[in-house]
Amino acid sequence: MRVQMNRAGSASSSERADSSRRWRVWPRWPLRPSGLSLCVALTLILACATPPRTSFPPQQFDAALSARLLSSSQLAGDQVLRQRLHFRFAEETGVLDAVVQVDCGVLRVIGLSPIGSRLFVIEQRGLEVTLETTTQRQLPFSARNLLLDVQRTYLYPLSDPAPADGRYRHQQGVTTLHETWRGGRLRERVIADSNGERKGEIVVSYEGGYASSETPPRVHLDNRLYGYSLDVQTLEKRVLEPSGEGCPP
Repeated sequence: MRVQMNRAGSASSSERADSSRRWRVWPRWPLRPSGLSLCVALTLILACATPPRTSFPPQQFDAALSARLLSSSQLAGDQVLRQRLHFRFAEETGVLDAVVQVDCGVLRVIGLSPIGSRLFVIEQRGLEVTLETTTQRQLPFSARNLLLDVQRTYLYPLSDPAPADGRYRHQQGVTTLHETWRGGRLRERVIADSNGERKGEIVVSYEGGYASSETPPRVHLDNRLYGYSLDVQTLEKRVLEPSGEGCPP
């Protein structure tokens, strides 16, 4: 059974309108080893007191962000991923749990602490990005970079059918991709990037390869532009079937 829930609103009319949009969650899917369902866990995460919310037009949130993102309406395949991220930045290491949700043309990345409490929610509607935080403790790298990492690693379209073995160059908007294919699977994706001051590469390695019908269980991402790396394990995936009620406005 699909459960729909309204997100808590806040004082401004724009945020009240935003809060009327429904979040769709699904029962009987464990979020953590304790056996909590995704429905219960997301209900607890999203029903907490409304955190400080800052909404930025794309040109103010990050001058180059909207040019480097795919519009969320272009992201195919509604799904929810439960992931664990091991990150390294300089000498700092840590672990972050995350839920990635693509639903009705909206992308959300929810960061969770080791005890399951919500740290932040990044929401992308079209090219508009909003960030909610519940803690003043900062990640060693920008949450905005995490949004780009999610798109580039899991949500950019794959060649279908798979190309012959070899290395291929693609242009995705202003982003240049170099992909290595072998045995009908994407093995590595190298993204050329720039922050306006210097250029660098983001190298994504897919353990066992990546095919369009699957989500790779383990991925290593080396962001050489900003100097951090991620080892991402996808613990579970749920494909979202279209609802008979359609998408909320």
